Amino acid sequence: MSSFSTLVGIGVAFGAAAFTLIVLLRFLRGSRRRERPVHLAVAGAASPVPPSWEEKRRHPRVAVSWQTEIEEAGVSRAARLRDISLGGAFVVVSAPPAAGCELRLTIFPPHAAPLALNAAVAWSNAAVPEERVVHRGMGVTFRANSAEDLRRLHEVILGLLSRQEEAP
Repeated sequence: MSSFSTLVGIGVAFGAAAFTLIVLLRFLRGSRRRERPVHLAVAGAASPVPPSWEEKRRHPRVAVSWQTEIEEAGVSRAARLRDISLGGAFVVVSAPPAAGCELRLTIFPPHAAPLALNAAVAWSNAAVPEERVVHRGMGVTFRANSAEDLRRLHEVILGLLSRQEEAP
């Protein structure tokens, strides 16, 4: 009987070790899925954009507070940028246009010349009740811009990041 109880003890120990290993592997695999994209903050700007678990952006966003002008169907109006990336931006505006609308944004970064970019409204929170909105506005994607305009946008963002690194 002694050898039987030894075998049972070894079986229980092996089963417990296997169970622990499975739980550990599932935990590690699950924690990798919850990783968030990197968000960059700019010196003198608002705090970084809070990450969302659904976020699937290709370019990191930089939080800013810049004046911009929206031109839609020949009509211009003032707005404010909350964040920007190489692929798009969030524009704070009281009455955002509908998704799909083509725009021309003239952005006024504080340490660079104005930058005019073609954009399209990707989404807006126009239909969200006022009490649930922090900033009324829209997300835009930059579209059909020249290589020169995209190069200048890249330089503006890099300039902001380098000033952030130099700040004490």
